[in-house]
Amino acid sequence: MTGAATSALRGGQTQPGASVAQALEGVPIGHMLGGLALDLCRAQHEMDLMAVRMTEVMSGRHTVVTGEGSARVAEQRDSRIDFDGERVSLLELGLTPTFLQMVDTTLEIKLSISLGRDESSERRALDIHASAGGDETGAAAHVTAVDARFSSRFQYSSEGSSSFTTRLVPVPAPTELIQLVKQLADEQRSGAQ
Repeated sequence: MTGAATSALRGGQTQPGASVAQALEGVPIGHMLGGLALDLCRAQHEMDLMAVRMTEVMSGRHTVVTGEGSARVAEQRDSRIDFDGERVSLLELGLTPTFLQMVDTTLEIKLSISLGRDESSERRALDIHASAGGDETGAAAHVTAVDARFSSRFQYSSEGSSSFTTRLVPVPAPTELIQLVKQLADEQRSGAQ
């Protein structure tokens, strides 16, 4: 990657000779895609944690933590419901938590890079020659007036955006998780009697 392209992409001045190809060399596409993919993984992880938490709540007993630091308190709560004269969990009634999975994910990166160059040059000269006398020294005067103008303009603009689209699909809860939660609920019910 050229220094001009790096400078241009970071908002600095770029050299007039930089080309679009040189500027594109400096675009961290791999880094952008990696960041989007990592964000997707984090989002999936958060959805999984929420579904596991909902499984715990649906099991009939769950822990709620309140406060911060040394004032944190963990409290056991009963989330069972009365059904036909008996307290049962939502899992015991056959309900299961919803686990969501991201599918058909499309990562999209859009770039727009523009480079430009505008030069103009102008030179006007006025030459005046004069000579005096007829002796051997040949005194002469030479005057040149120059009106020189030069302008140069270079423009660079860079735009970028990234996005992703995904479809969320419900998937069955992991069998092992449901079996474990039911086993714990049975043990709690047996211990309560």
